[in-house]
Amino acid sequence: MPPRRTALASMVVTGLLSGCAFGAGTPVASTSDGIASSSAADVLRSAVTNAKGEGSVRVVGTGSCTDGAFTVDMHLRSDESGYGTVLLGADTLTIVSTKNSLYVQAPSTFWTALSSPVAAAKVGKKWVRMSRVSSVCISAITSFSSVLANYLGYPGTPTKQPASIVFGTPAVLLSLPHDVSFWVSTQGTPLPVRITDPAAPTAISLVDWGKPVTVTVPTATDVLDSSALTTTH
Repeated sequence: MPPRRTALASMVVTGLLSGCAFGAGTPVASTSDGIASSSAADVLRSAVTNAKGEGSVRVVGTGSCTDGAFTVDMHLRSDESGYGTVLLGADTLTIVSTKNSLYVQAPSTFWTALSSPVAAAKVGKKWVRMSRVSSVCISAITSFSSVLANYLGYPGTPTKQPASIVFGTPAVLLSLPHDVSFWVSTQGTPLPVRITDPAAPTAISLVDWGKPVTVTVPTATDVLDSSALTTTH
């Protein structure tokens, strides 16, 4: 289910975010005989299966978790590494993720709110390394497997709607319970391209499936451990 059900331990961020604008899609004839002739359930099942077999994806859009709303733009690999940005409140976090850690670079206002002005001054422009376990909410939107589990795991029986074009990609719209909308590409391999959930609210696009993603971990001299924030007074 969506990351709104997760928590970011000790990182409480409030306020609404200004999100990206997402169009409703322009009706168009389906370009894939397989999609056109398949049931909605089969289309959804194929899209999810295909997504799990890809090596990378770019996640762009808006959502929310228990700590508030966020705007995300992350390039993720199936080995659980990635890079990009997450906007929380007024603070933009630059993030490099690995399987077990999150490297975060953020403005002083973020570190001040999290710890103290002294800690913020100590961090400066350095990266702070955090464990994924202690940063559950951010982890959920910076992990390939978590993104797929959260956004491709909505329950209920889908209903197929007229085909559309979403961000230039021919797609078919599947409607799920509670006004959740799920677009699947009808050009090439059927893959999820957009998920919206007005109750969250969530508007997430999944693009650039399978494209190469180069992840560069910050050098050790530019990194502080998160423990430095709790020991600084």
